[in-house]
Amino acid sequence: MNPLLQQALAREKRGDLAGAIAGYSEVLALAPNDIDALYLLGRAHCQRGQFEPGLAALRKAVARAPRHAAAHNLIGMVLSRTGKPAEALAAFERAVMGDAKFAPAFANLGDALAALGRNAEAVPQYDRALALDDGNVMAWSNRGLALEALGRDEQAAASFERALALQPDLAEVHFNFGNVLYRLQRLDDAITHYQRAVALKPELTPAHYLLGHALWRAERYAESIASFDRTLAREPKHVRALGGKGRVLFVLGHLEEARALIEQAIALDPHDAGNYLNLSEMMRFSPGDPQIAAMEALLPAITARPAEERSSLHFALAKAFADSGEPQAAFRHLTTANALKREQFDYDEAATLDSFARIARVFTPALMREKAGHGDPSPRPIFIIGMPRSGTTLIEQIIASHPHVYGAGEREDLRTAVFAVSGRTDYPELTADLTPSQLGALGAAYIARVTASAPSCERFTDKLPANFAYAGLMHLALPNARIIHVRRDPIDTCLSCYATAFRSSQKFSYDLGEIGRFYRAYDKLMAHWRDVLPANVMLEVQYEDVVADLEGQARRLIAHCGLEWDDACRAFHATERPVRTASAAQVRQPIYRSSVGRWRAYREQLQPLFDALGIAPD
Repeated sequence: MNPLLQQALAREKRGDLAGAIAGYSEVLALAPNDIDALYLLGRAHCQRGQFEPGLAALRKAVARAPRHAAAHNLIGMVLSRTGKPAEALAAFERAVMGDAKFAPAFANLGDALAALGRNAEAVPQYDRALALDDGNVMAWSNRGLALEALGRDEQAAASFERALALQPDLAEVHFNFGNVLYRLQRLDDAITHYQRAVALKPELTPAHYLLGHALWRAERYAESIASFDRTLAREPKHVRALGGKGRVLFVLGHLEEARALIEQAIALDPHDAGNYLNLSEMMRFSPGDPQIAAMEALLPAITARPAEERSSLHFALAKAFADSGEPQAAFRHLTTANALKREQFDYDEAATLDSFARIARVFTPALMREKAGHGDPSPRPIFIIGMPRSGTTLIEQIIASHPHVYGAGEREDLRTAVFAVSGRTDYPELTADLTPSQLGALGAAYIARVTASAPSCERFTDKLPANFAYAGLMHLALPNARIIHVRRDPIDTCLSCYATAFRSSQKFSYDLGEIGRFYRAYDKLMAHWRDVLPANVMLEVQYEDVVADLEGQARRLIAHCGLEWDDACRAFHATERPVRTASAAQVRQPIYRSSVGRWRAYREQLQPLFDALGIAPD
């Protein structure tokens, strides 16, 4: 190597970039076409942030040596940094053409493609970079981001995990990993990584906010509020944190404080449709309410926003007009809200309805007799089942007001325990192969999962309405558990589903015909359970009867559960406990009758529902 070039390079290594630039320039004064000097001069300028002379030197280098991969790569890096992604992409493409084993260029090419939204093309470039150098932490991390953008969350999680194995102290990678784990419903793992992110980088405000959201979903309410408070301490006008904290307080029954926070969030960002939906669940609107005018004024401004946001605003307006005594305006907004919601997913109606028929075929009287008596003998569970919006939350609130009952809310633990014990997902067919020991293990696993948060509870409720599909298996796995089936007028039930912006998956509920056909299939399955379950296992209670005779029906419920009467069950609305469902506000009030016969105000619009239900209402 040229001695002058060696001296300049030594200066660069010592951190003397100005001296290095002078040395490289001296070499070029004597040999203007020296490729190494041109490249090193360009690199030194770029290290000092002097991009214009740096690019000039690098471009001279590649003009004389078109396959100089490192020079093309550095040109691409500068162009990326200066906001020229398309030109950067071309430079990285030339870099990998110049050297097919130059790993950094493949990683940078992946970054450039991802920056242009071409994530499907970016992933193979990251793979090529990592095949050459699997210790490239940022390539693993950025590959995870590209996979996440493509909706390939399991693969994204594996990529983030590999990055953290190489370098565990990267706060942003922990944050991104937490986001993917949250979507995969691995809440405990997501919380762990959000917590690690904020420990490493306390100023990472989005991690505080999303940690609060994950803790809320995990029913760790006090910790959730604390995390939202930390977010707000850093950004007092963080709209999502205000809304998140308001939502948690609403679940806990602090209705006025919750509403105040949601209104504060709306004042800060009047274009956030989600907070109007939250607000609509927390209040009853009156004619002329200024919030109605604000929501109507927002409609033209969000026409280009995602369907989920537009749907939320229309659901909120439907509630507002229904409260204000304008059913025709309410139904117009309901129609739009549900159409927007329905277009966001595929719903295989035929498969859903067939699954109910398959359940009835599997759970024959013979199977119920053959497998009886082998489950876990615990009497602790009280299952509350039925259609969504049929009154299950009210019934749980009444029972959970008893001092010996823990209200566990809507739980997915039964289905989780079925998979954990059987290793299979083909319900109902797997039931025929469950051994006596597996039935006992299933019941025990379910109880262990639910009572982890309340280990000393004498009894507990599980009010996931969709568990109606598992009533037979409930009895086989937990023969001493009690089941309560809540029924409500079918038209009121279906209309209430149609009027609700469910936060959980209720894919059948956004089209009147689909709701009606789902209801008929559910009703037929419940008739089957009445035939095959022992007479003392399942109590059926009618919502309208509870409204008409609260104490009489409450005493009937408590007796079915094998408990002594307690007056607290009559004053259910005063019970302080988390309620996460769409009925959270209603069960904080004394019993009321206004929901009975609600459908009559919408009679003219409900013909598709009547047809699907196969009824002709009077």
